[in-house]
Amino acid sequence: MSATRLGVSPLALLASQPAVQAAGAHAAAGTLLLPVDPLALLPGFALFAVIAWLPALYLLGRFSGWRRLADRYPASPPERSTRIHCGFVIIGHARYRNIMRLTVDERFMHVSAIWLFRAGHPTFSVPWQDIVASRDTYPWFPRFPVIRLTFANAPDVRFLVPEQVGERVIQAAGGRLRLEEPERVP
Repeated sequence: MSATRLGVSPLALLASQPAVQAAGAHAAAGTLLLPVDPLALLPGFALFAVIAWLPALYLLGRFSGWRRLADRYPASPPERSTRIHCGFVIIGHARYRNIMRLTVDERFMHVSAIWLFRAGHPTFSVPWQDIVASRDTYPWFPRFPVIRLTFANAPDVRFLVPEQVGERVIQAAGGRLRLEEPERVP
């Protein structure tokens, strides 16, 4: 015999169940009743993040050209250096936003990533004699001026910094790096 034939609506029958009553009490109190404790899920989420994060960083470093630069220019410890905040940098086709550090000393421009991204992005140091600076444009916004840093051992890897950052790098280089102006065609 169905609930409606007994004169009881299906919703009233469902509402009489203890689990539904408990959920209603939690909803009235503004709390959420979950079948699993969220803290018990935390190790699984952390493991998933590590399993997904590390390969993603490695692939990003490989495909952007960062790893090629790091292979050709091994890291050297900075001496009496100046750190330059760069905001964003484009290496290859990858845009790095607020994760990169440029450190300048008498012999090198050191490029490093913050600790969270360092897994796929080893630090590298480029000697001043291997760097050529020139004006360029941001690929997706042609009116956004940038400075292209071209490295002698990897001239095909695009390395773009905002114009203000490039000018600070040139200034901090103390005459060891000059901005090459493009030839103007009349």
